[in-house]
Amino acid sequence: ATQQEEVGTSLGIRLAHKGDKFLVKRKNISVYVRDMTIASAHEQSRDWFELFYDDQYSPPKAFVLVLQWMVCSSVHLTSFGQKFARIAEDNGFRLVRMPIAQLFPQPAPRGVWSADM
Repeated sequence: ATQQEEVGTSLGIRLAHKGDKFLVKRKNISVYVRDMTIASAHEQSRDWFELFYDDQYSPPKAFVLVLQWMVCSSVHLTSFGQKFARIAEDNGFRLVRMPIAQLFPQPAPRGVWSADM
């Protein structure tokens, strides 16, 4: 791939301009509130959360970003969410909240697939 086809960022996310690359892998990073530039952040904070994300944005496929293992106050998550939504909107994107079951569905119960139904 040439430099024009893929653009890297600090998280290692690539943009496939042509939309012809569909192999997407998941990455993750621990985000510490003390290192963030949000109003509620402070140097002594021990709050953190885990951010899981796709390594590539390949339109028209959706880009998946998941917050998990939240070990922090809701004020920090709210501040982060608002700032991230502003960044997304400023760049022509929109954040859409989805229940985790839509991203990672549970297997159907055995009775759903039986011949008795």
